[in-house]
Amino acid sequence: MFTALNQIAAAAIAVAIVAVTSLSGGIGAQVGGAMIGNRTVVVISLRTPGGPPSRCSNAALSSMYFTDARSVSAYFAENSYGAMSVSGAVTGPYEIRLEPGWTPTSVADAADAAATAARVNLSLYSQKVYVLPKEADPTPIQSAWGGRGGRSRLWIRDYWCSSKWLVAHELGHNFGVNHASTPADEYGDFSSSMGGRLDHADPSMWNNMPHFNAPGKIAAGWLPVSAVQAVINGGSFRVASVETVPAPGQIQALKIKAEGEGTDHYYISYRQPLGFSAALTPQYVGTTSVTRWNGANGAKTCLLANLADGQAFADASGFMVAQRSHDASHALVTVTFGTGPLSSARVPCP
Repeated sequence: MFTALNQIAAAAIAVAIVAVTSLSGGIGAQVGGAMIGNRTVVVISLRTPGGPPSRCSNAALSSMYFTDARSVSAYFAENSYGAMSVSGAVTGPYEIRLEPGWTPTSVADAADAAATAARVNLSLYSQKVYVLPKEADPTPIQSAWGGRGGRSRLWIRDYWCSSKWLVAHELGHNFGVNHASTPADEYGDFSSSMGGRLDHADPSMWNNMPHFNAPGKIAAGWLPVSAVQAVINGGSFRVASVETVPAPGQIQALKIKAEGEGTDHYYISYRQPLGFSAALTPQYVGTTSVTRWNGANGAKTCLLANLADGQAFADASGFMVAQRSHDASHALVTVTFGTGPLSSARVPCP
């Protein structure tokens, strides 16, 4: 629930400034480590015998995946604060036949056999990306297939082969991160590359890759324990944007357990249009995000609110968080407990 600060009793927000130090409840390492170190990726371009060439040349694929200043590799390096890197190669195009009843697995198996016959050592790569032949996508309905948690294959339709966002999103799944959702939409948190959708008619949006949200970065093992503050008492907190490289004494997420939320916690974070997040849409810029997540590997995150100055979110238990002010790098947020039931029951997420 949103509420204006002037509708909240002064006593509810008359709280002390809390020192910016991590409590023992910080969870940076709880599910961390899933996306640390170098990940090797081979991109396998495919075509059918006598069929048209791919929309994306090998040179274009190499640039967008690995070498361009705004490549998928550069995205993960910045998004992870340097904790993760992506390297690899592009190979092909290899000719495969799309037999009646073909499946992504049958295509991948045929592509692996063709690459191996061409003396490509596929064992060198932890991820294999298959750029499907044009004939595999007569309509651009389903853009790609990926997995979650330990999967090593993903498939990109030729129509979407130039979308860096799509590759980052699907690799995120294979590395173990689920969708960034809202209560209304499984893909509704457009502040993260793990949310969002592609508009087949608007290629200008295909390469927008904002940073993961705070729970996504915690799940990946990128936000250190010292950057996640567990909050059990009311106070005011100075929270740096998730785009900012972690530094000693700097808080980038608050973790708050609310009554009646089961194993879920609220994660309070701040967003700014920095680096790859420069394309954040206005509703996210300079606002405090209230995101719910249960802390489990592969679980979706659920964005509940974006708070501008003077706005607050409250739940049925009387927990409340408000953004008091913000600047280019930090938000000052106020947390209170026991203010009385200010909203209805828990909002479900998809």
